[in-house]
Amino acid sequence: MRFVPVKSEETQGAASVFRVRELPIRQRSQAINALRGQLTE
Repeated sequence: MRFVPVKSEETQGAASVFRVRELPIRQRSQAINALRGQLTE
């Protein structure tokens, strides 16, 4: 078993902000691609 060092609060905070910001961007891309797919049919 390999052990991983504990991340600092700053690192954890930055990672959580990145994940929260990434979700709406991914959803927007999915919506645009779905609309584009419907329009091409």
